[in-house]
Amino acid sequence: MGRTGTVARNKRRRRTGTVSQLKEQLSLYIRKSVDDNSGITIAAIHELLLEQFPDLTITKSLVYRHIKNECALSFKRLEKLTQERNSEKTIFQRKECVEASKNIVRK
Repeated sequence: MGRTGTVARNKRRRRTGTVSQLKEQLSLYIRKSVDDNSGITIAAIHELLLEQFPDLTITKSLVYRHIKNECALSFKRLEKLTQERNSEKTIFQRKECVEASKNIVRK
């Protein structure tokens, strides 16, 4: 006969120690960096932290989580705008669209 019983599962445990490295000093430095340059990226903040605090071992994902959760900052994806956006042709098309919309509403 075979063995019967239950198998104990190994629960995954969160790594500790890395989160505690992000002390108030780091949070203030991150906030100052974002205030100085609102278009700064996570990678740039990560590089600045490593330059400012050489003994720090931190990943980009941890920087992201800390900024989002502890610093209460939000992120937006930046898009490049084309030169066509403000060309005469595009402005004229917008004007025609607005005028057509006004005509529809009046009817």
